[in-house]
Amino acid sequence: MLVVLGLLCFELSLYTQENEYSYKKHYIESHLDDIKVLTLGSSLFEISVDPSMIGEGVFNGNLSGIGSLYANSATYQMACEYVPKMKNLKTLIVTFPINEVYRGSGDWEFIQRPASRTCQCMRVKYLHALTDVRDIVYWSELINSKMDYVGRFKKTDYATRICDSLGFRSNNRDLKDRKKGWDSAYIMKPDEWKEHLLNYKKTSDDTRFVVEAYNDVAELCKKRGVNLIAIATPYYKTRTDQITEKEIADYHFAVAEIKKKHPEVQFYDFTYDKRFTSDDFQDPLHLNNNGARKFSLIIKNEILKW
Repeated sequence: MLVVLGLLCFELSLYTQENEYSYKKHYIESHLDDIKVLTLGSSLFEISVDPSMIGEGVFNGNLSGIGSLYANSATYQMACEYVPKMKNLKTLIVTFPINEVYRGSGDWEFIQRPASRTCQCMRVKYLHALTDVRDIVYWSELINSKMDYVGRFKKTDYATRICDSLGFRSNNRDLKDRKKGWDSAYIMKPDEWKEHLLNYKKTSDDTRFVVEAYNDVAELCKKRGVNLIAIATPYYKTRTDQITEKEIADYHFAVAEIKKKHPEVQFYDFTYDKRFTSDDFQDPLHLNNNGARKFSLIIKNEILKW
């Protein structure tokens, strides 16, 4: 009992130590009237959107592992919670990569990779986002998180939250920090790719969860006079080479279905954008600081047109 009580006290004390998840939640909640442009989504945006390069009132609310808009994802829950409360919000930008079209069935698995378990833990514990009641299993950082929990007691707030004050994560993302084999990271092996293709038929119904989620958020934005923009971020060629014609067709099908009900929603697909070269990527899915600067200016000049 003493050991259990001690562990519980440690978990609760961790809750008071700032990290990127708690920081972004608290920032949004304390700046509801100040944020004019909010970006929400996964790590694809977290390391790609530098608000300081875009303009005043922009906040990067993206976090690793919270997903895009589908079913009951953390991104969906955050959008539904905060958009109605933000008096001066003009634009909500969310990630919508091609590989997210079939996400949202609510399928739950107990066994996950360490990185996935960490993201699950942090979004449950600090964002209070549950996609399934069984997600509560991931509440414990001692069991599930690799977020340097002991180190948070020794470091500064800036070091523990990882991102800057506007939510942009740039640490260790310069070209010199790129690891050997960066262009093959996250790329599926032949057996995994075969299974991925076979699973198309099984998961195709999940598209409706994505469409429903977008329609829900689009309705909220419409009522508040907020522009909803969905963006597919650039991928490196080793990842785009694995994108099938069916994935592309399904992506455009989902976009068309959303626009039937909400034609005002804007979609931008930068997946194959030739302006992004090998020097702009940290791995095949994520931009580095070079790419982030380029991408942030595109958002400013071509999408927001500031």
